[in-house]
This record gives sequence, C-alpha cells and structure tokens, in this order.
Amino acid sequence: MRLLFSIAVGLVCAGSAFAEPACRAPKELIDLGVRLPHLAAAFATRREPVVVAIGSSSTEGVGATDQSRSYPARLAAEMQTRHGLAMTVINKGVGGEVTTDMLRRFKEDVLPHHPALVIWQTGSNTALRGVDPAEHRWAVTEGLRMLAAEGIDVILMDLQYAPRVIESPMHVDIVAQMQRQADKAGVGVFHRFEIMRSWHEAGIGFEETLTNDGVHMNDWSYGCVAKLLADGLAAAIGQPAIPPTAMAAD
Repeated sequence: MRLLFSIAVGLVCAGSAFAEPACRAPKELIDLGVRLPHLAAAFATRREPVVVAIGSSSTEGVGATDQSRSYPARLAAEMQTRHGLAMTVINKGVGGEVTTDMLRRFKEDVLPHHPALVIWQTGSNTALRGVDPAEHRWAVTEGLRMLAAEGIDVILMDLQYAPRVIESPMHVDIVAQMQRQADKAGVGVFHRFEIMRSWHEAGIGFEETLTNDGVHMNDWSYGCVAKLLADGLAAAIGQPAIPPTAMAAD
C-alpha cells in the first residue's frame, strides 16, 4: 500500500509540474493606450482587415514548436475565438534583424499589403548587440512617419523580459525610449517587457516562458502574448471590456 501511495503522490506532483501557468497580466499593461480607428473602420464595414506583424525572431516564431504557434498566427486565432473578429495577420518577422533592417523592408514587406494595422516588434537585438541607441531611435521615428503617411494604425511591441536581454545595460533605456516615441507619434505600445516581468514576479519561471537559450519565447509565452494582445486590440476598437486575462495590479 505504501508503494502504491508513493506512486500516486509522484504522479500528482508530476502532473502539477507540467501544468501550464494561467495567462494573465495587469489590466494597465494590456491597455494599448490608443484607439485604432483604421482597424475599427475595417471591422465596421465588415471587411476582414489585414494586419502586418513585422519584427525579428520573436515575430518569426523562433522557439515555437511550429509556425502555427508563433504569436502572429495565434493572434488571428484569438481574435476570432475570443472576440468573434476575423482578420488576416501576415507574419513578416526575420530572425536577427535590428530596427534599421526592418525599416528597409517596409516598402516590400509592409506597404504593399495595405494593412489597417502594423504591429512592429523591435529593440531586443539592439540591446543584445549593443547597437547605437541613436540609430534605433532614428529608425523607429522614420518608420512611424512612413506608416502615418499611409494612414495605418501602429502598435509598437517592446523587448521580451529574458535573462540575456536584461543583462544588457541598454534595455531600460530602449524600453523607455520606445514609449516616448510612441507617445510623440500617437501610437500604441504592447508592453511585452513589463507583461513578461509580471509573469516572473508572479512566480512563473523563465523555464516556463522561454527556450533554454535564455532569450527566445516558447509556445506558452507566444500563446499568452497573443491572448493579451487580442484583448488589447479588441478594447482599442471599442469592443467589450478586457476579459479575464486581466488581473488587478498589486
């Protein structure tokens, strides 16, 4: 009997060890801080809007078990299942790129798709490689100018909270700089850095949110980012209040 009891306890513990964390974040971090009029107008006219996600490896989906688990693929699914809104999300992530690389691709990879919204994930490789912050700042400013001229809504997605990123002394300044640029341009920010830090502070370890390279996200964190971003987008176009992925701040 003692052996059977020990086996049963072991199975329970093993099951608990592999249970996925709850996908939650403070409400103020899910709030994108802006309205998205072009995306809202597309939904209002019953058109299926196009969204372009441009960025580096964490847009491409490096660390996910397959492309269907990247955040852009999951975002389209979450908007449909959680909010009943169909949209096409085009993944234009290229691993290893810095902000100037992405900017050079705008004319080929972004503008021809006539998106209602662009989600621009950047900054991580700037920190990891020690790129001149002025170069990053210039490229973000120029990219936002180009997108505004085309009448496209924009959300900036900042850095991931990961050991290799936070080891860089530049990461704090980059996060703050992107927020300042977004405020100046009147665009929104998906606060990925603070959201992922909130997971860590809630007791969700890096081994549950990242691959073993200490920088790339995994299936769970890509999926959670997609859920939280879907909730933020829905609120920004006037959909019902943010669903239960939000939690009260401590």
